Amino acid sequence: MQAPAADERRPMTNTATNTATASASLRRVRIRPGPEDVFLRLCLAGLALFFVVGLLLPAYTLLSKGVQDAEGNFVGLRNFVAYFANPQVSVVFFNSLRISLVATLLTLTLTAVYAFALTHSRMPGQMFFRAVALVPLLTPSLLPGIALIYLFGNKGFFRDMLMPNLPDQTQGTTAATEPDANAAPALRIRGLRKTFGPFVALDDIDLDVARGEFICFLGPSGCGKTTLLRAIAGLDPQDRGIIEQNGEDISTRPVTRRDFGIVFQSYALFPNLTVRRNVGYGLHHSGLSRRGRRDRIAELLEMVGLADQGRKYPAQLSGGQQQRVALARALAPSPGLLLLDEPLSALDARVRLHLRRELRDLQQKLGVTTIMVTHDQDEALATADRIVVMRRGRIEQTGRPEDVFSNPATPFVASFFGAMNFISANVSADGTITAGEGSFTVPQHEFPAGAEVSLCIRPSDIVTGPPAQAAQNRLRGKIVSALFRGTFHHVVLDCPVLGQTLEAEISSDHWGRHELTPGTEAMIALPQDKLHLFARGAET
Repeated sequence: MQAPAADERRPMTNTATNTATASASLRRVRIRPGPEDVFLRLCLAGLALFFVVGLLLPAYTLLSKGVQDAEGNFVGLRNFVAYFANPQVSVVFFNSLRISLVATLLTLTLTAVYAFALTHSRMPGQMFFRAVALVPLLTPSLLPGIALIYLFGNKGFFRDMLMPNLPDQTQGTTAATEPDANAAPALRIRGLRKTFGPFVALDDIDLDVARGEFICFLGPSGCGKTTLLRAIAGLDPQDRGIIEQNGEDISTRPVTRRDFGIVFQSYALFPNLTVRRNVGYGLHHSGLSRRGRRDRIAELLEMVGLADQGRKYPAQLSGGQQQRVALARALAPSPGLLLLDEPLSALDARVRLHLRRELRDLQQKLGVTTIMVTHDQDEALATADRIVVMRRGRIEQTGRPEDVFSNPATPFVASFFGAMNFISANVSADGTITAGEGSFTVPQHEFPAGAEVSLCIRPSDIVTGPPAQAAQNRLRGKIVSALFRGTFHHVVLDCPVLGQTLEAEISSDHWGRHELTPGTEAMIALPQDKLHLFARGAET
């Protein structure tokens, strides 16, 4: 085999040499980035820093505040559990998740179209548009949210542009004032209607509540009193009608923008929070300083008589004490309206009687406009400035407790406040009332002669014993039965003149002195000023 010629080996040697030389040259030459590359790198670095700060700062703020109570003490992650124990918080949270999911899908769709347009077309300033496209993708959504809160929140610079009439929740308690009949009402309701399917819960309700007034919604179960309270609070929005508070229409305002505090029948205390933290729960966003919140909590606990119970949990308190805690929590942000949904119904009779007086005294001291729902007639008579009697979604009568009890407008109102005797009667030509074989003088009325009426009188208004001997409208009756009620005996009398029985109350002293027993006769009288007339057949 012959060796290759020299001229055949030379090209191979030259090629290897050129390749080595080119590689060494490339290693020695440093490629300088152009202006556009520098700008892009700076934008990416700035956005990355912006992303890190914008993500870590809000996260740190939320976590640090979430593990502190109203006084700034460390309590661990239980605060988050307490927040989500509130149904309103959980509803808002899951609504936020739904909105975030929809927003994410829209963002991915729009950015995909935007990216496709940038990569498949040439335009001046393309690098700028690429940088702009990266800003919303790299900026945490919490950061603009916090910025919006600082701009348009309760303390924001532009608060009055979007929310001009938000109530100030940071003021202290107000001095007690008498309701002014000439002043604009604290609450005004017109034409309120609420239905649940075919059931009409509220039927054209009209009502005015004066400033500083204590109102009781009273009626049997299902009459609409709780529905009306929840409509005022915004928890069950009305189908139609107007609700005004301090002259401002709040008919469509969400619950969070209405100025009220509420105490539910079950109190709704957070079982994992102490008494102090339960009371201070509504002060987190009140604008008060840590010291201010601490002082406000101490003031309220002192006011409701629980100054030494602040470190206890609800399970360690009695029912009456839990009710006081719930009341203090409702009063904490100094609301313009206090709503009470049967707050005493779960308590025993003795505690209920004691707290009834305390509640009335506290309301008069603070002067806060208060609406209480109850089905207890004694409770309404003892606490309210005015009673609103409701039945089947309508208002039957409103008035002072004395007027509603002594001058009922309808047979239903008459029978709802304790026992009532109904006597079938007719109107005579001279205006007197004929019942059975008796004739009775009654107050002036507008019933025509011959009209069929019901003559009504309460058992407690029937006069018995010696005073009945010289009274008008007297008659005799035989005691059929008697129930001992302490200071009096509740008796049933058979009255032959009327052809029916009557219920009456005979004092225990008179009962004992005259040795009355079932089967004996007694003289009674029906005082003229205590008799009421209604059209016979009216619903009771």
